[in-house]
Amino acid sequence: MKYFTLLILAASLATPVAAQVSSHVPDTDTLERLRGDELRKAYAGKTIYGVYKSPTSRSNTTSFTEKMTEDGKTSYREGDFRSDGVWNIENDQMCFRYDEQNRAVSHCFYEFRSGSCLYSFTYVTPDGNKPINPANWGSKSVAKGDYSTCEDYYG
Repeated sequence: MKYFTLLILAASLATPVAAQVSSHVPDTDTLERLRGDELRKAYAGKTIYGVYKSPTSRSNTTSFTEKMTEDGKTSYREGDFRSDGVWNIENDQMCFRYDEQNRAVSHCFYEFRSGSCLYSFTYVTPDGNKPINPANWGSKSVAKGDYSTCEDYYG
């Protein structure tokens, strides 16, 4: 029985923290939708440290880092995976196109801020002011140098 208990303990410790799925749901009353120049201020010239809600298929990790220049270039890192690309603001959304996809696919997200925590969502309410389902954030991040107010942030 003692060895069985140790085996269970060892198996539970073998799962890396970064591979966990977050169950955090942000309080929609604290989420402020970022648009236009607010998006530019939040991202341009910054290094963003973030986590995805669940591990990606590419690296089986939830953590990422993205350096975003003022002129719209980006350098993305997720585990051992790296990609350069470009970012821009389209229809008040943050949009990214990466080299590994020949910059042909645009990935766009609605961005919300709660304190220093930035949340990315795919879908928002018809008025655009709140996420349709606050539990369905895709990633949350904080800019380098900012004190993180993200709850359940383990990246």
